[in-house]
Amino acid sequence: MTEPSAADPAVTDDAVAIAAAQAAIDTPGVTRLVPAIGYLIRDAVSGLARQLTGQQPAPETRADPDAVEIERVDGALRLTIRIVATGTPPVQATIGAVRTAVEQALAAAFGLTAQVSVLVVDTAWEPDASPSAR
Repeated sequence: MTEPSAADPAVTDDAVAIAAAQAAIDTPGVTRLVPAIGYLIRDAVSGLARQLTGQQPAPETRADPDAVEIERVDGALRLTIRIVATGTPPVQATIGAVRTAVEQALAAAFGLTAQVSVLVVDTAWEPDASPSAR
């Protein structure tokens, strides 16, 4: 594993989170991304306020950048991404694939290297669609 590079301060955390979220959700075996608890609380309050005022709920995004936690420590970039895995491919393979996809996306988009941690919050097993399973 390469050490994280000095994170370019000109590249915003929002831009990094968007790129990382898109790379993660595009990885086979990831069904959705899960925001950190602070974002979940904010979204719940916001949704309740919308409901009380008769507004439409905010659209859900599959590539939710709120599921990416970013730390810049001593110039190094560290990301934590929370996912729900499908179980197909196996969860360990999905974790490795997400890590690789995010690292490659950040390198391609911004020339950055990062230490990427993937947390599997839940699994959403996909039903077997084969005729023998019916």
